[in-house]
Amino acid sequence: GRTDEDEEDEGEAERPSGDGAGGVAPGAKGSGPSTLTVSPTVHQTVEVCSDPKKPQKLVRLLQKIRAQETASGQRQRSAVLVFCSQIKVLRSLAKVVERQGERCAALHSGIPQVKREQALDDLKSGKVDTLVATDLASRGIHVS
Repeated sequence: GRTDEDEEDEGEAERPSGDGAGGVAPGAKGSGPSTLTVSPTVHQTVEVCSDPKKPQKLVRLLQKIRAQETASGQRQRSAVLVFCSQIKVLRSLAKVVERQGERCAALHSGIPQVKREQALDDLKSGKVDTLVATDLASRGIHVS
């Protein structure tokens, strides 16, 4: 089968998320469908590219999002959630994102629970724009 390393065309796949349909989250482990639902206010985008290109691809995506917000007169920045497979990748990516002017927080198993909750609260309140997390966070984040 094809992997993202085989992918030459760096495409973007979007899925309307307001359908409320359950399904298996990308990369989720398990034997059957889940009952995951996504808020109608959430816009999900999947970007496919090779590993070395991912940081720059994320930077370009964030710049695009922020430019659209500015052009539309949106005053509060949208919250962005980025998932990483490894903590070392997460740390590196969080630094890249911060250098681009994003207010960023990290969320992974090496962070005490109190600080994890603070990172989520900061994302909800708008104190942080971007949360970079391992799959620990994919198991039930509620950011409404």
